[in-house]
Amino acid sequence: MFKQIRTGRAVLRVSQQLLKRHPVFLLPLMASWLVYAPLLLYAKYFFPWQELTIAQWFLSAFFVLFAFTFILASSNLIALELIQQLETGKPISVRTALADTVKKDLIRSLPIMVGWAFLWLILILAEVMLSKKKSNKEEFSPENAAKALANYQDITIGEALVRTVNKGLRIIIFLILPAIAWEGKRPIDAAKKGLTILHTHLYRFAKGFLVTELAALILFAPPGLLFLVSDKLSVEFPDIIWYYAMAYCAFAWSLSVFIEQMFAAELYLWHLIWEKEVEISQKRCTRIPKFVEVKRPDVLDEVNDFFRTSIS
Repeated sequence: MFKQIRTGRAVLRVSQQLLKRHPVFLLPLMASWLVYAPLLLYAKYFFPWQELTIAQWFLSAFFVLFAFTFILASSNLIALELIQQLETGKPISVRTALADTVKKDLIRSLPIMVGWAFLWLILILAEVMLSKKKSNKEEFSPENAAKALANYQDITIGEALVRTVNKGLRIIIFLILPAIAWEGKRPIDAAKKGLTILHTHLYRFAKGFLVTELAALILFAPPGLLFLVSDKLSVEFPDIIWYYAMAYCAFAWSLSVFIEQMFAAELYLWHLIWEKEVEISQKRCTRIPKFVEVKRPDVLDEVNDFFRTSIS
């Protein structure tokens, strides 16, 4: 999918081509948004954090983050099942992908989600410590809700770094989950496999990370410009504009996370194909091919790339 891509705009174009051909790929994320957005707004504006003890605060924050990781991981697992259907020549079926996710993927993925939520909590605490803002609670309004959903606010360099690490963690999780969905590995083995792929292809991971970040910046540029005009020029917009902004954020969030998931899935599948080629070369006592010499998988072509792996 990301073959020969150099810019965020190109990533968006290829993603749009995939969604135009197979629009069902976006359904799991759009459905996730319908749960994610209300939960985020409730946690930010309505949950009584100030009334909790420290222990209660940590426990509540952890469960909120676990809910977020469950939503994101579940949508990713469904997408991975859809990719496997596509790359094995089977009919695309969200119902079948959902059933497979619930039956064979979800339980094994729970430890990964718990660990992710714990690391996410640590990163949030780091971001709070690096923030220059006071902890005064903002009042709910359509404008503030739109900003929260777009994750828009003035941040320090330290906060930006923490957010970058948080996004990197999310993509790493997306790199671990294929081991569960496609290879049926246990959580520990899946984590080891995903981290091995990360270490083996660190340069390509970093390059893909930058491309997905650029794509996200392009996607969130329209509401970002709206927020900038509102804040810096003190322009007041009617509430309907902010509701439109929230609706757009639903699309932008879904597409940006979709791009991250597809990048991680493609890198994992490419690695599996390379492993198979290495195995064949070793049996034939021929030169082991370099990773870049192996044909890159592409969900837009007519090749069933799963048949080029050992798990077909």
